[in-house]
Amino acid sequence: MKINIFYFSGTGFTERVGRGLTKEFINLDQDASLHYIPELIGANPVEELEKLGSSDMIGIMYPVHSFNAPEIVVKFARKLPEGHGIKAFIVKTAGDKSEINAGSSILLMRTLVKRGYQVTYEELVQMPTNFLVRYEDQFIKELAKNSDKLVRIIAEEIVKGRKKPVNSSLGKTVFAAATRVEWIGAHLLAKFYFKVDKSCNFCGVCIRDCPTKNIHEDEGRIKFGLGCTFCMRCIYGCPQKAIHIRKPFSAIEVKDWFDLEEMVKEEK
Repeated sequence: MKINIFYFSGTGFTERVGRGLTKEFINLDQDASLHYIPELIGANPVEELEKLGSSDMIGIMYPVHSFNAPEIVVKFARKLPEGHGIKAFIVKTAGDKSEINAGSSILLMRTLVKRGYQVTYEELVQMPTNFLVRYEDQFIKELAKNSDKLVRIIAEEIVKGRKKPVNSSLGKTVFAAATRVEWIGAHLLAKFYFKVDKSCNFCGVCIRDCPTKNIHEDEGRIKFGLGCTFCMRCIYGCPQKAIHIRKPFSAIEVKDWFDLEEMVKEEK
């Protein structure tokens, strides 16, 4: 099969899973390729997607944001070319495998179905959280190991045609819809509560890496607009650790951030 996988990743965990899944598909003799969603949301996204060629199957990958798919992922799905019955799968990452995240794909699934895709498979891969708490190093390493094993299973199940549908019960649908208020909150939080301290050297990493192009420099200052999707890439990716969240929301930020790939290398 020709499998095009489209992913969004804020701090890199979903990207890691996406790279692993693509590799496993290739090991199973599938023609798989991985594409970063923000790079495809341009002036004419349909044209950009059609350049990728026809697909036998597509995959959408995302980190769970407030019990939902991020707004940028849903917007991308709404602009996909007509699916004409092509099969689709969803793989999401979250810091918790609890049932509370079970309904996070409902809106995304319904969007894909409206575009003509058959969503036949969904799975959640637990990864380190980048929100509120920092896990112990050893637990983070164990999550990375377990995710690698699960990714192999996911690839095998998808290739074999196993069906694992999205859990779209009424209760989960209502809960997911209610928590999408976070989309609005994300826009306001960055605009009014993100701050840049004096250690900023205007390297431009945050401006370059922001997936929604929400950050710019104005008169020697880094400023944020109203387009934030709250992926926290700017905070954890800043080389100077100069970007923070103001009170009363400062507890959201994980203070002692880490490099997962370096941790994994050390473990090996």
